[in-house]
Amino acid sequence: MLWAEGPPGDARAKITKYKEAAAAASRPVAAPMAPVAPPDRNDLLDALEAFTAAGAENTTDEAFRLEHIELLTLLGYHDLAAEQWERVVKERPADGAAWLALGRAWAASGPAGHKRGDEALQQAVKLLGDGPDKAEAWAIRGWMTHQRGLHEAARDAYARALELAPGQVRAVQRGGAGRAGRKDHRSLRRAGRTKTGGAAV
Repeated sequence: MLWAEGPPGDARAKITKYKEAAAAASRPVAAPMAPVAPPDRNDLLDALEAFTAAGAENTTDEAFRLEHIELLTLLGYHDLAAEQWERVVKERPADGAAWLALGRAWAASGPAGHKRGDEALQQAVKLLGDGPDKAEAWAIRGWMTHQRGLHEAARDAYARALELAPGQVRAVQRGGAGRAGRKDHRSLRRAGRTKTGGAAV
C-alpha cells in the first residue's frame, strides 16, 4: 500500500528524533547536565522502511523525494542518494544546484563514484553563477582529483574555488567530498599563493 503524501508521520518523527539527538550529542558541554541519549541509527532504518513502503524510490512528489534523499544521506547511503539526484537532474537539467548536489553525493559515495561525480560537477560549474556554490563545486572536484594523485589538476581546481570565494577551504569539508586531509589544505594554500602571488590563503 502506498500513502498518498509520503510515509506516516511516525517515520518523520523518527528522523527528527535522530537529528535532534545528533545535534545535542555534537554540542560542547558547558556545564553539568542530564545525559543525552545518543542518536539511534535504528530510528533511521525504521523510517527508511516506511519511506520505501510508501514508494519513495519512484515518487514524483518533489518534497517527498527530497525527504528521502536526506534520509539516505543521514544513513550514509550516498550512492542511493546520488541515484535519486540523477532523477532530479533529468527532470531539471538546467538546475545548477541539483547538479552540485548530485556531484556532492557521488563524491561522498567513494572512489567508485568519483567519475560520475566529476561529470556532474562539470555541469554544475557551467550552470551556476559565480559565488560560493560554484566555488564548492570546484573545491570538490579538486578533492576528488587529489585522491587520484593528479596534484597539478587538483591545485588548478582549488585555485578556481579560491578565485570565486577566498578562504573556500571549508567547501571541501562541508561538501559531499567528506573530510579532506591536510594535504588537500596545503594544495588549497599553494593554489592561493599561485593566484595571488602573495601569502597563503
